[in-house]
Amino acid sequence: MLSAEERTRRQEVRAARRQEARAEWAANPVNANAVYMERQAQLKAAAAARNPDGVRRTAYEVLLDIANDVTVDDGTRIRAAEAAAQYERPKLSAAINQNTNITSIGDELDRARQRMTLPKLIDR
Repeated sequence: MLSAEERTRRQEVRAARRQEARAEWAANPVNANAVYMERQAQLKAAAAARNPDGVRRTAYEVLLDIANDVTVDDGTRIRAAEAAAQYERPKLSAAINQNTNITSIGDELDRARQRMTLPKLIDR
């Protein structure tokens, strides 16, 4: 669990980043593509920092990184945690075998063959 101070600090950091992004956008609305491209470059640099050796990772590892990254907004972190949770622990489910008439596969095939044979026609 995070302490109240740590939670408050993280919220302040996120709020400051949102404010910086809004100010950057408002200062240069005509050059929106350049802002977008710069942001994409920053995201790629952050991803490279999280994976410095460049080894391909599993989707589960990526989801865990996103869920544990304090710089990512809470909604994204929660969605990543929800997606990763189903792979952390197996789902508990009950399975009941309803087949009470247990026979061998050979017996089942014999019965199927008997059902498939045509009845003899009566010759007159």
